[in-house]
Amino acid sequence: MWVKSVGAYSPCYATFSLTSGNHLRVGAEGAHGLRLSLAELSEPGEAVSTLYGSGDIDYLTMASDGEWTVDIEPLSTAPSWNGETLTGEGVAVYRLAEGQRSHGPCG
Repeated sequence: MWVKSVGAYSPCYATFSLTSGNHLRVGAEGAHGLRLSLAELSEPGEAVSTLYGSGDIDYLTMASDGEWTVDIEPLSTAPSWNGETLTGEGVAVYRLAEGQRSHGPCG
């Protein structure tokens, strides 16, 4: 799967879903020999990975024995987080609200 110019200036995140089967391995390859392992699922479910910061990613590689989907979104579309307690189920991505500073183990 080709990915259009995902680099430090266009931060994105990807949600990988395995809907059937019992294996999904996702990698990324790109500029200057970049090779990353982004996610691995051993049963149906979801995983999330950011797609920036280590150089441009040219394409994603998927290896699976079942059906899978990938959804790539700009990080700017993630819900804003202001430091309040979060609850929910499954995977999620939040971005730090403008003007907020992280405290605690994250910085």
